[in-house]
Amino acid sequence: MWRLKVSEGGGPWLQTVSGFHGRQVWEFDPNAGTDDERAHVERLRREFTENRFRRRESQDLLMRMQLTGLRNLHAGLPTAVKLEDGDEVTQEILQESQRRALGWMSALQAEDGHWPGDYSGIMFLIPFWVFALHITGSIDTVLSKEHIREILRHIYNHQNKDGGWGSNILDESTMFGTCLNYTTLRLLGEEENDGLAKGRAWILSHGTATAAPQWAKILLSEYGIAHARVEDSKVTSAEVKQPGRVSGYPRYTPTQALLSHSPGLRLAHARVEDCRGYWGLPRAFSRSYPAVSTKEAFGQCAEGLPPSHKKQLLSYDKSSVIGVYDWSGNDPVIPELWLVPRFLPIHPGRFWCFTRISYMSLAFLYGKRFVGPVTPNILALRNELYSSPYGEIDWNKARNTCAKEDMRFRPSAVYKAISNCLYTFVEPMLNIWPMKKVRERALRHILEHIHYEDETTQYIGLCPITKALNMICCWVENPSSDVLKRHLPRIHDYLWIAEDGMKAKVNFVCSCYPYLFLYLQSYAYSCISRLT
Repeated sequence: MWRLKVSEGGGPWLQTVSGFHGRQVWEFDPNAGTDDERAHVERLRREFTENRFRRRESQDLLMRMQLTGLRNLHAGLPTAVKLEDGDEVTQEILQESQRRALGWMSALQAEDGHWPGDYSGIMFLIPFWVFALHITGSIDTVLSKEHIREILRHIYNHQNKDGGWGSNILDESTMFGTCLNYTTLRLLGEEENDGLAKGRAWILSHGTATAAPQWAKILLSEYGIAHARVEDSKVTSAEVKQPGRVSGYPRYTPTQALLSHSPGLRLAHARVEDCRGYWGLPRAFSRSYPAVSTKEAFGQCAEGLPPSHKKQLLSYDKSSVIGVYDWSGNDPVIPELWLVPRFLPIHPGRFWCFTRISYMSLAFLYGKRFVGPVTPNILALRNELYSSPYGEIDWNKARNTCAKEDMRFRPSAVYKAISNCLYTFVEPMLNIWPMKKVRERALRHILEHIHYEDETTQYIGLCPITKALNMICCWVENPSSDVLKRHLPRIHDYLWIAEDGMKAKVNFVCSCYPYLFLYLQSYAYSCISRLT
């Protein structure tokens, strides 16, 4: 049974300046609760699922059940008074109603003085977390089987009748919400079922993942397969189905995943230091592996293969990334923008804080052309999210494609002209010497901002989106650094569970709202004192 822990924390990787006051973390205790309490929880979950299309929002019944039960609430509350039309409202009725309301709010108050509660509803927050945990290899470290079960419950509970998902729980289906939640289900181990089939049908019937908006395209680009992340080894047909390990992180090689039935593959060195150049290939990151061109790596992999397999392998070398979405299908997010003079109106320092910090991390990942590890699910997703073969997709056309369900405002002619100029001329120029030095400086500058944001917020971040993106950026910089170890415990600060399942909160606590309740409480006391 799930239990809400308030103002608790500890360990070498958790930092605080307030003694963890206001911290809310749900933990699963298999021995907690009585048989009747566990049966009641299951009944609440079942009732929500049965009425999910009529009543979309949860009521925090699990939290209320725990807090009011601890204080034996109903034993001390006055009896509720129901008035009919024409009944007189007496002073005594007012007093009883005010005392009842005050007793209810007092029962929901946590021991440290704040009022915990849900602050969610956005359906793309959990996908950000799952993507970040998968990329960093931390899903099993952070999420237990019970966490995953409740996350799946929440996603399925908020699937629309047409099979898609909205950007929030009250929204109509969008390509953004559907692509991210469908991919999340597959990453968490879901196989073919009715919910997945409906979700995939919605995606394919509304333009496929090429019609997703920019954030979805960038996330699916990060979460892909790099050409040259292969280990230096000889692989037999028996070994090829086993994941390799690089820096302690389980990883399938592209050739293992693609040609797992082909024996005797000789693979080139794993992480390519820099192989974009003429071939337009991604940059991978390592200080411990010697560099080798991706062309050489794929050429060695293709040696001795049957013609059909060789053609299939080498065909993927045409794109910069082999994954769920190609980086070349994105509008540029120029990291050099963070180097322009502060007085210019285009400086990111003039953006709204959420926009600035989110795109700061996205610019870093775009500048690095980062892609995550390959798993068999990636190869399956590449087929499931598109109606045509992955290698035949026109990514430049996909860059300007957006589903009508996601189109809030049509891009202006000025925006299109600027975007096309950046894509066609500026971005290629910034990836060749000597302009590449400017990009490297911009990426270092962005990392400084990211580390400052992490340190000043105790690795909580401005919101769950920026925290997840910052965590990926720090892992890209150094997978074995202590920064990731400080990020991971703070993920639980954002997770919240109710009768509809586990979701991610928009903010890690809602401690600003209790001031309103404190005011109401004081007002209620003053009213009662005047009446009595």
